[in-house]
Amino acid sequence: MTDGKARLFVAFAAAALAPGLAVGVFLDVVLNILFGASFHTPFAATPEGGLMLLLGPFMGMLYGCVYSVPLLLILGLPAHLALRRLHLATGWAYMLAGALIALVGASIVPGFLVFASPLASPHGLVSALPGALSGGLFWLIARPDRLIYTSQP
Repeated sequence: MTDGKARLFVAFAAAALAPGLAVGVFLDVVLNILFGASFHTPFAATPEGGLMLLLGPFMGMLYGCVYSVPLLLILGLPAHLALRRLHLATGWAYMLAGALIALVGASIVPGFLVFASPLASPHGLVSALPGALSGGLFWLIARPDRLIYTSQP
């Protein structure tokens, strides 16, 4: 496997897992703040809190595998190829594409379709942030603006 293909594979894997992991860690922090036993005894110090600190990121990564991988294969790969072909391989373009793909995902995932439009749903707007993170992370790892792909076998 050439260096460019290996970077592309690692970038897709990281982009699939990062949004779920980020949401899991964020929710753990929010739960620790909201449901902390007291200021001096944080929620993470309790047995339930310690379990939640482990389960949150794990469940987030599991969510990322279940929902992000199909979205990346169905929408992310064509978006990557289109952005490269149109010479728009910038970090901002990939972050915007990631946010739009996440909005599409939020509109079709069961339980997230609250309103007719994902933009009207709080779930849709919240999903755009991890999607932008995913697109930016993909761009940082793959660096499609620097890679030159050849047609050699």
